[in-house]
Amino acid sequence: MVINSFLYFLLFCAVSLALCVTGCVIAFFFQSDQIARELLTSWVFYFNGILVGGSGYGLMWYIKKEGKNLMGMLNNLIEVNNLKDMEVVVQARRGNSWLWKNIIGIPITIVGGAIMWYSGYPLTGFAKYYLAICSISIYYVGSYIFTFFVFSILMFKAIEENLKNSNICKKTSVIEYETINNFFAITATVGIFAIYFGFRGTLTANFQNVAFQEIIKKSLILPVVLFVPITLVYSFYPRYVLKKLFDCEIIGQIQKLESLKEESLNGTISIKEKLEIEKTISDVKEKLMAERKQLPILTYKDSPSLALVIMMVLQLIVQYDKVIGDFFKLF
Repeated sequence: MVINSFLYFLLFCAVSLALCVTGCVIAFFFQSDQIARELLTSWVFYFNGILVGGSGYGLMWYIKKEGKNLMGMLNNLIEVNNLKDMEVVVQARRGNSWLWKNIIGIPITIVGGAIMWYSGYPLTGFAKYYLAICSISIYYVGSYIFTFFVFSILMFKAIEENLKNSNICKKTSVIEYETINNFFAITATVGIFAIYFGFRGTLTANFQNVAFQEIIKKSLILPVVLFVPITLVYSFYPRYVLKKLFDCEIIGQIQKLESLKEESLNGTISIKEKLEIEKTISDVKEKLMAERKQLPILTYKDSPSLALVIMMVLQLIVQYDKVIGDFFKLF
């Protein structure tokens, strides 16, 4: 999964570079070589377009491809028929629905785009509009990811509610829990980097509207206020519920063992049932040992710590990154 996310990052870094070259070639032939050079400089250095495109679009496509499999993987962990309601399925469908992504994404894109447009894009003619459209599109990408994060949190909230009243845990392998757990760890981590690259790119952008610079520049904090809190919750809450599912399954198997043990004491157990007991004991041991052997940064127990580490890193960035540090001095 890590390799796939990295490959998407590299792919969309290349796509961003290709779009930049395409725009520069068009500007060169239809405007001037000076405009083409300024577009290249703005795209790569001021707007940080390569890293923003790679991390933002890369994460969006990674979620688009892998996120659809999330409900399928969860279906292997829970008994859908035992749910007290279908809220889990409803939230899962919303998280992968283009309708909901547009309902949430279009308003965010309009607001974010208006802020960036009134900041005053450099260049003129085609180059100006090309740079504006490509850079503003990252707000739609961010809202796409934001929507998936929100509905994933709501989906796991529904799962947690069902755990209180229903026996919904299936007998599964540890690998399925680890796969889902790693998915959330990877997407949350890449999400933080995408927010950082995007936010920093808007601060270093060579906007031209000096008259409204301070007011508009303060408004550029929108991605931090909107996206960071949800990403931090997403980084540990679904994994916390996964841990409860994991424990629920183990407890269910232990209860089954106790029931079979009672039958064996009464002399009513068959050889087949004895073999089933041994297999269940083996499964329980496997799950307990697997949890202990997980890498520390990917364990369910360390999820809250992961969120705190991310917050500490953000604090250090604000303190030692002069560009971002100067921005927060406005407040």
